[in-house]
Amino acid sequence: MEIKNIGNATIRVGLIGMGSWPQESYIPILAKEPGVEILAVAARTEATLRLAQDLLGSKITLYNDYRELLANSDLNTVMIGVPPILSASAATAALEAKLHVWVEPPFVGVGHTTQMLMSAQTAKRVFYPNLELRCLPAVLALKKMIFDGSLGNLCSVTVNL
Repeated sequence: MEIKNIGNATIRVGLIGMGSWPQESYIPILAKEPGVEILAVAARTEATLRLAQDLLGSKITLYNDYRELLANSDLNTVMIGVPPILSASAATAALEAKLHVWVEPPFVGVGHTTQMLMSAQTAKRVFYPNLELRCLPAVLALKKMIFDGSLGNLCSVTVNL
């Protein structure tokens, strides 16, 4: 992932969700980028919030509810990595809060997903559903090999990123 920050504006990020993907992907990448600051984290458990503070420092603002994070006027961007049942609703709420949104699919529920996409069309904000895993050549090649039988009769597959 490459982040291009045009002008002198700082990208002020709030993380919604603090599972393994935000920990292993978002935080290391964002920490290296000049002009990007992680200011807030929303997570459901106190243990996860403590982990966020350990990783990001004592100046980070912590929230138990992502809707409270969305009200933080210091933010201009959120990165959402939550369970699929929450992804579309959190993204819609973030767009309605006039924030730029980076969200991890999958999305559950046609109604929530449709509402999210309608909000994205009218928001005048960057809206990025992170779909690259579905498009990676290695993933596509593995899918083809699995379905055409090249790998034999598979009983189990484990993928580590």
